[in-house]
Amino acid sequence: MGGDWDRSGPAQDFSRSRAADVFIDTNLKMNGIADGKISYSRVVRLLLQYYRQQSALLQ
Repeated sequence: MGGDWDRSGPAQDFSRSRAADVFIDTNLKMNGIADGKISYSRVVRLLLQYYRQQSALLQ
């Protein structure tokens, strides 16, 4: 039982990662975010920058 489904390695990990990227990008675009994943990445960068600045202020 299992066959190819039991195999895992760099190629399969890349395929899963790529599939996840395409899914997220398509989902964002279908929900009105024209830039898709690029827009998401921008927001994440801004959030990280904000939290780093807040952390620096607390020290």
